[in-house]
Amino acid sequence: MDPDQVADHLYSLPPDEFTAAREAAAGQAVKAGDRALARQIRALRKPTTAAWMANQLTRRHPEQMSTFTDLGRSLRQAQEQLSGEQLRELLAQRRRLVAALVAQAREDARAGGHRIGDGPEQELAETLQAALADEQAAQDLAAGRLTTALHPGSSPALPATSAGRPRAPAAVPARPARPAPDRKRARAAEPSARLEKLRREAEQLRADAADAEHQAQSAADQAEELEHRAEAAEHDAAEAEAVANRARTALETAEADLQAARAAARTAREQAAAAARTAVKARTGADDLTKKLTGLDARLARSSQ
Repeated sequence: MDPDQVADHLYSLPPDEFTAAREAAAGQAVKAGDRALARQIRALRKPTTAAWMANQLTRRHPEQMSTFTDLGRSLRQAQEQLSGEQLRELLAQRRRLVAALVAQAREDARAGGHRIGDGPEQELAETLQAALADEQAAQDLAAGRLTTALHPGSSPALPATSAGRPRAPAAVPARPARPAPDRKRARAAEPSARLEKLRREAEQLRADAADAEHQAQSAADQAEELEHRAEAAEHDAAEAEAVANRARTALETAEADLQAARAAARTAREQAAAAARTAVKARTGADDLTKKLTGLDARLARSSQ
């Protein structure tokens, strides 16, 4: 059993099928004697709805996601080079592509019988935006094994001028120096980064709680099933004991009948032997009488002459 294949299969399933399938795969690993793999499988976390939708986009629409990946690479390069016009055009493409992918994911989910609310759709859009803005997020999305939604940092900032070059600040005598724009943006982004971190932690906790709830329910269902099996086994054991008791009684009766039959056979053999001896004596007596009768017949014949 290959762990990557197991993970790929599990993360291709709808969230409501994930836990049962994961426990089944872990059980197969235990039966195969690979407890380390079983622990590895059980450590896989159930994806949130938004993460599942993102994973399905990666798996079902590779061409669209390839275009998406190329766009993210271009966006990051344009931001680094401060190409304003190019960045504006790419940002417009981003909005269109993200909206199209969210609509595609919603259509795929509904085709599979899954109703998706606004919350997961918004989280999916944020996941896609995060993958466009960050290379590591893009790699996580491409792996198709997300467990929670990704959240973007600050959006790419447009340069100060449409020409793509920063405008030199005008010299103002006696005015206090202002912090550099990058430093200002960094300080402004700090609360957002902290909020983002807290949001991710909360999302992870929600996913862990949902996973724990599913595991608890699965354990309760398994315990109930085992209880039913134990009751059935006890019933079968009682029936088997009753059959054994009947068999023991029948065996005792059969042994008694056997002893009686053996005794009758001995008596019959003794009677047969006695009858055989009597038959021999009778045969001997008959032979003697026959001889006497023959002699008498001879004398009668001589007398009559």
